Amino acid sequence: MSLPIRSRTTAQGSSSALAELDFYKKKIVIDRHALDICAEEQSQHFLDICDKHTEAISLRDAAKEDLAVIDAELASKQRKSSAEKRMSEGAIYDLVVQDPKHKAAWQRYEDRKHIADRWGNLRFSFEQRAKMIRELTSQFSSGYFTVTTAVRAGNRAAAKTGEDAMHEARSARSR
Repeated sequence: MSLPIRSRTTAQGSSSALAELDFYKKKIVIDRHALDICAEEQSQHFLDICDKHTEAISLRDAAKEDLAVIDAELASKQRKSSAEKRMSEGAIYDLVVQDPKHKAAWQRYEDRKHIADRWGNLRFSFEQRAKMIRELTSQFSSGYFTVTTAVRAGNRAAAKTGEDAMHEARSARSR
């Protein structure tokens, strides 16, 4: 059964974007007993995340451009107001970065950059998830998760515990 394609929502640099990030972050977990469902959902989730990442990058770039425009306006204003007393570019820059308009624009840019980076990380995580679904499906098909395999794993764990105990006993005798 295939899942219906959901409509896409926007990746605003707000609490709704953080809520969406958390929603998809919870979807990273793979239930190895429901690999068919994980495989069916993967492509839709990945598409949604790619779209949101693209939107977040666009919002980040727009905020960066707004910051550049505000900085240029503030610098121009400083140059005009100090035309009679020549100021260095460093002094003008110092005044620009202290201006509340610059600080507000910088904060908007940083917020949107943070959201875009988180969507990028989530996108990479879902790429890894797709590979793990493929790997787990292969292991499941080969019988890796059967009862016999679980018993062998239990025997290995018991053997390791015995080896550790023997190592401790030998270490105690050699002291």
